[in-house]
Amino acid sequence: MIPEMALMKAEQWACGTVRRTKGLTSEEVSYMKSHMRSYIGGAWQRVGSSFHGILLSTMRGMDQLSRRGALGILGGAAIAGTTAIASTALDLEWLISGADVPGVAANLHVLLLEEIKRRAFQFFWEQACEATGLVMDRAATDGDEARVVSSIAATGFGLTALCIGDARGYKPTAALKQRVIATLDFFLSVAPSVNGFYYHFMDINTGAPVLDSEVSSIDTAILLCGALTCREYFQDAQIASLATQLYNRVNWEWMLNGGSTLSQGWTPQNGMIKSRWDSYCELMMLYLLAIGSPTNPIPPSNWRAWTRPVLEYQGLKFITANAPLFTHQFSHAWIDFRNKRDAFANYFTNSVIATQAHKLFCLSLRP
Repeated sequence: MIPEMALMKAEQWACGTVRRTKGLTSEEVSYMKSHMRSYIGGAWQRVGSSFHGILLSTMRGMDQLSRRGALGILGGAAIAGTTAIASTALDLEWLISGADVPGVAANLHVLLLEEIKRRAFQFFWEQACEATGLVMDRAATDGDEARVVSSIAATGFGLTALCIGDARGYKPTAALKQRVIATLDFFLSVAPSVNGFYYHFMDINTGAPVLDSEVSSIDTAILLCGALTCREYFQDAQIASLATQLYNRVNWEWMLNGGSTLSQGWTPQNGMIKSRWDSYCELMMLYLLAIGSPTNPIPPSNWRAWTRPVLEYQGLKFITANAPLFTHQFSHAWIDFRNKRDAFANYFTNSVIATQAHKLFCLSLRP
């Protein structure tokens, strides 16, 4: 390590948002350039090779890098990393003065994760209808969105995001609570439902079912998880009343349809969907809500009714149903399974192992 780098300071340019270092010797610049690649390593493979170009261009004494310029260079999925750097004005003081170039990677990871969190919140805030609270199922990245399809699953995650946004100070508490109240009131007063269950896809402005949508049990569960999270977090009498009413009016026994496992839903055209939530996936939140209902519960024995097939991959054994990784994550968004187990598994540990297995599989695809 070059000891002089510990004494380096950055001078703020009065005309721009980027700091540049003064007094760097050619040896020090060469050291930074050669070691930045090895230390950040995989970080810019994830963020994009342009990230490296931005850092090197800055070190070469680039006149100015605006936020817009940084975003333009990086683009696409890598946008979060550069925005994080731009939002801190490419502060080379923390980049250099620590005399610990490996620490740069850690700093960049922290900034990147924080920016991803903020942008995730922004999606749920910006892509929701203020009047209904419904959240778009998906949205165009350029903002030119003509679709009106919302999903109650996205809305459930959105309600949870409002709690996180308040905890992180992303928006004023009053505005966030107003959005929660508007959303819950819309579901209680306007949105069509059947035995307390809601249509999976709705027109974001009216709540009318779209795309020949089913009344969905699992997506209603995600919506309820968001509502109950708001009830717990905000400790507001009106929010608590609305969320409790939503939960209490669900007729879970109806969704059993005479069986021991819950149906995946109902349609006006064909009645109950024959497919059931009968094998391990994201279903745990659904069954826990149903069993724990204070008004229309199903028997606790239904928890044991769904199967738990075991898969072994590269020496790792875990319960799964040959399903995507998200099935191991969704229930954990609201339920803390750590240090808990039933007769079959510790589901937190199971999801950790599933994640490790998925990572190994993805790595195996490398040429």
